[in-house]
Amino acid sequence: MKNLVYKTVILFTVFLPFLLFGLAMAIIPNPLHILATISGMEYIWLIMFGAMVLGLLYWMYYFEEEGEITEEFMALDTNHDGYITRKTACSINGLKRLCEEFDRYDADHDGKISRQEFGEFERVNNSPLNHLVHQ
Repeated sequence: MKNLVYKTVILFTVFLPFLLFGLAMAIIPNPLHILATISGMEYIWLIMFGAMVLGLLYWMYYFEEEGEITEEFMALDTNHDGYITRKTACSINGLKRLCEEFDRYDADHDGKISRQEFGEFERVNNSPLNHLVHQ
C-alpha cells in the first residue's frame, strides 16, 4: 500500500497539470482564441490553482508517511518507554541497517533511538525515490 501511495503522489504531481490542461483544451470551444485573449491575472489564478494541487498532494504524502513511521515505531517500542534500544534493533531481522548505523541515528548518544531519531532513519532509508529505484 505504501508503495502505491508513493507512486500515485509522484505521478499526480508530475502529470496532473498536463492532464488538466488537456482536459481544458478538449472542453473549451476554440481554446487557442480564448488563450490569446487571457490577461496576466487569469494566468496567476491558474498558477495558484496548480500550487494548491501540488501542496495538497505533498501534505497527503507527508501525513501518510508520518502515520506509518509512528505506527512502526510503536510496534518496535516493545516496553512502551518511547525508545528503541540497540538490543531491540539488532534482534529484529528487518532492522539490520538500523543496528549497523545505530550510533549515526542516535543523535543525543544516549544509547536509545527516540521517535524523532527513528523518523530520520526512516526518511533517509525509505524515501520515495529509494522505493522506485530498488524495485
